[in-house]
Amino acid sequence: MLWCSLRDSLLTSTQEELAVRATSLRAVLSEQSSDRNASEGSLREELIEFGSALPSDFSVEVRDLGGPSLFRTKSTPRNRSVEQIETGQAGGRSYQIKLAMPLAPVGQILLRLSRILLFSIPFAVLAASLGGLWLGKRALKPVTEMAFAAKAIGSGDLSSRLPVPASRDELSLLAQMWNEMLGRL
Repeated sequence: MLWCSLRDSLLTSTQEELAVRATSLRAVLSEQSSDRNASEGSLREELIEFGSALPSDFSVEVRDLGGPSLFRTKSTPRNRSVEQIETGQAGGRSYQIKLAMPLAPVGQILLRLSRILLFSIPFAVLAASLGGLWLGKRALKPVTEMAFAAKAIGSGDLSSRLPVPASRDELSLLAQMWNEMLGRL
């Protein structure tokens, strides 16, 4: 349950990070498209600047839906990745934005948690077992003492009595009843 909750949280935060980056990229496209003096070359420069500010393992691609790719980072996440693809319009042009980031950091965190749980659970079970054994012996100590005292009372000497615990619980009641029965014999 802990593992699944952490995984979901990490994936959600990854998706949120991609959404924030996509919003920033849409703002760059909108700003460049609204500037009447901006050329396609200045748009590419802005996209290159945007891409250089991203972590090296992020992948970004911006395509003009009516034409070629305007910008693409050199890096693409290896293996599994989280992707976000959006389309939008700015300045009368339609764009497709594709962002991706690797899941390797999420996998590393989950692997670390799995190892911690794998090694800590046996210790927790051992500690719980030892604690239960100690509590059980402590709880049954008066019963054991009463059993040895009852065994020591011989058939010829009924004057001995069981020790009555001061706890005022079922065991003290049992010892009192036992002693009363011995008194009647």
